[in-house]
Amino acid sequence: MTACPTANGASNGSWTAARLNFSGAMRGLENMLSAIVVAERYAGVKGDEETAELDRFVALFPMIPITAEIAKAGGLIKRDCGKSHGVGLADAILAATAEAENAELKTLNPQH
Repeated sequence: MTACPTANGASNGSWTAARLNFSGAMRGLENMLSAIVVAERYAGVKGDEETAELDRFVALFPMIPITAEIAKAGGLIKRDCGKSHGVGLADAILAATAEAENAELKTLNPQH
């Protein structure tokens, strides 16, 4: 069974959630983007100007691809935590990415 996030956004497993400090990210702290985050951001851009701005932002960080291992782990997190904790597939893949990279998961989403 996979560890699921608690209602307050903390976790009872190996990944945690916190607010992303963009000014800290800009000072060269070790931050990464999951490919799924990049896809989610591009899905919401409006027009060429926003696309170009997002292009510049994404270029600042290494991007972590969704591997077969991450996809499997994300699917298992979704299976085990989806209904009980309201975890969607994208968020499950993000959690799996953080676990695979031994990284802290940071989000602006207060539900996670």
